[in-house]
Amino acid sequence: MVARTTLAIFGFSLVLGLGFALAAANLVHEHEYSRLESELEQLVSTVESTTQIACYLNDQTLAREVVTGLMKTDAVGGVRIMSGNAVLYESMRPGTTRRGKHLAEIDRPISSPFDPSRQVGSMTVYLSPAQLHAHAWTYTRFILLILAGEVAAVSGGVALTVFLVVTRPIKGISDELHRLRQRAGPLLRVPAGNE
Repeated sequence: MVARTTLAIFGFSLVLGLGFALAAANLVHEHEYSRLESELEQLVSTVESTTQIACYLNDQTLAREVVTGLMKTDAVGGVRIMSGNAVLYESMRPGTTRRGKHLAEIDRPISSPFDPSRQVGSMTVYLSPAQLHAHAWTYTRFILLILAGEVAAVSGGVALTVFLVVTRPIKGISDELHRLRQRAGPLLRVPAGNE
């Protein structure tokens, strides 16, 4: 009875935990993916003023520095900086555009550093969905590991509580009933704490 009850508690906890984990995994993954995209938007905003100067001066060296800095983030698949209608500098990761997959883009019009109403170029940052998903799943696995530990701790605590409060006293009474002799009379001991 004790083993059966403990196994039932762990089995029920496992089924509930798996169901909850599957539901939570998609939510956590989508949230983390959105957060990573938002961080890349902020990264692009960080280099926007430098890009303004590069486009205004038509400076390829400065544009290359901006692109090189952005490409250090592995979720960035490529960057293109345009000055007017001409490509000032562009870099793409090998195989990024040749896979036939649609890449998410962050497009920023670049205005003059002296006249915000005058556009002097544009910057396009191509995001690598594969890398974004990989980062999001890494975070999701970490959260699921924490959830699994929590489910194991809670189900273990419930199983221990049920064992101490319910199944052990019932088993003790059952054992005492089997030991009773008809001639000796009813000498049944009540388990401590269960009077």
